[in-house]
Amino acid sequence: MTGARFRMMCTLVVLSAAPVQSFAGNGLGGSFLPTNSSAGDKFAAVAFSSATKKYGYAFNCASRERAEQLAIEKCGASDARAVTWCKNAWMAIAKGSNNSTGWGWGKTEDEARTRAAQGCPGGGNVVVCVHARK
Repeated sequence: MTGARFRMMCTLVVLSAAPVQSFAGNGLGGSFLPTNSSAGDKFAAVAFSSATKKYGYAFNCASRERAEQLAIEKCGASDARAVTWCKNAWMAIAKGSNNSTGWGWGKTEDEARTRAAQGCPGGGNVVVCVHARK
């Protein structure tokens, strides 16, 4: 997207048996928020349940709202909430050995996988990696 201006807000929320920790602006995960959308943009989202530790995801959706809605539905837990989303990017979910869950996005598959694994204290294994393609 030549000439487009981008604003990036990065947020990663790490969920584990310990209290929830949030990291803002560290570049490890979060949402890719371009200031302008264009026809053909695709969105992905991850939803997570703190109570059940289940997750759901959606990708290649026409809007952020639809991606978040589908992710929540696929999670299937009453307390599920959308925790992150991306536009025209990769998104990954990782599970840690200590029952933690991490997620992250990236412009490449490797970036998304690395950020998701880093979201799990002590590291994690990527269980889902999807691309919202334009």
